Formats: sequence, C-alpha cells, structure tokens
Amino acid sequence: RVADPDPLLQVGLVPYVSTVHDRLTVEIRRGCTRGCRFCQPGMLTRPARDVPPEKVVEAVEKGMRETGYNEFSLLSLSCSDYLALPAVGLEIKNRLKDENVTLS
Repeated sequence: RVADPDPLLQVGLVPYVSTVHDRLTVEIRRGCTRGCRFCQPGMLTRPARDVPPEKVVEAVEKGMRETGYNEFSLLSLSCSDYLALPAVGLEIKNRLKDENVTLS
C-alpha cells in the first residue's frame, strides 16, 4: 500500500550548496486516474489520492517561510488532473503576494 501524501511532512533540510532544482517541492497528488498501460507508476500507485487544497496552501506558505526559498513547484504524476489547482494557485498568490514568490 502506498501512503497518502502529507505535504507538511515534506518540508525538509535546505542544502548548503547550490542545487539544480533549488526550490521547495510540495506533492499535491499521488497516483493517477488515467490508467495508461505503458505507465508503471500510474498502475502501482492506485488509487489516486489528492491532498486537500488547504493542506497544500498551508504547506507552501509554511515551507516558503521556513526554508527561505523564493520558488516552489507542485509535484504529481499529472498536475493538470488536480481539480483544485486553480483555487490553490489563487490562494497561494493572495497569501504570498508581498514576498516575491514564483511557481515553477
């Protein structure tokens, strides 16, 4: 069984060296509903589990303040399948509008 994602537990250590993907990453969805025969992760991580939008916004807000990053990305097999994506984007934009934060 694959565990449900918990974005608040994903805010980890900030590396001391410069990295290629130097940003906060927050998982918004685990699994996929498309069922493509060629995609092993889509088949192995069933059923698809979405993180509640309020937990995503809270994790991004907390992670940006605690890590000092100015960029974040949302992670899943298919972010476009996350139905709350527009609402999450607007809420993050409204909460962090004065902090010069970008979404990658």
